[in-house]
Amino acid sequence: MKIRSIIRRGRLFAALAAVLAAVCLTAFPVHAAVNNVPPLSGQKASLELRFIFNDNKTRKAIPGAEFALYRVANLSVSGNAAVFTPLAPFQAHQVDYDHLSASGSEDAAAAFAKLTAKASPAAKAVTDQNGTARFSALPYGMYLAVQTGASGQAAAYEKVDPFLAMVPEGIDQGDGHSEWDYYAVVYPKTTVKAKTNPGAPGKTKTSRVKTGDTTSLFELVGAALIASAALILIARRLKSE
Repeated sequence: MKIRSIIRRGRLFAALAAVLAAVCLTAFPVHAAVNNVPPLSGQKASLELRFIFNDNKTRKAIPGAEFALYRVANLSVSGNAAVFTPLAPFQAHQVDYDHLSASGSEDAAAAFAKLTAKASPAAKAVTDQNGTARFSALPYGMYLAVQTGASGQAAAYEKVDPFLAMVPEGIDQGDGHSEWDYYAVVYPKTTVKAKTNPGAPGKTKTSRVKTGDTTSLFELVGAALIASAALILIARRLKSE
């Protein structure tokens, strides 16, 4: 009887675990760390991506970088606080926006990027000669930005890691209140690609003496030695005479 009771309890716990797993994947609203904000105005929001290389010595706009935006959560306001409701298929990775750190944001973006194969981008754009890509008339929400390609000058730079951007952006006013900026601007960072030998990626180019050149070199050395010995013999004979 005890064995049957244990088996039944095990089955019950397994069923409860399955229910909890299903609940975790449900798109529940998540309160973000943007508090004391006014209601959303309903005006159109946009995101401007400025792709500029800057190493404190050189500042250069990068044209030709292709980006795609994916809306991972809807943004609303409840009780003067921002609330994010996850959208499919990104609700599969739960994010606590209320305690989202910089490293946590990077981890969330990397996890969301793996789910983009199941979603369609909300918008696409390519950086212009000023290194700017504009996304206009965006629904309010949290967005995932993914660099999908590079041509022209952009091909000389490393691809940007996926990152999150809130549209509109909540700006802290420093007095415990925040305001909405409906024209959000982000500056993704990049680095110059390392130059390698095209014939052997990752290796330094070296010069080698060809097999035929090696044979000729030995012949020249041998001839020089024979000539030196002949000169020595001639010199000795002249002295003896």
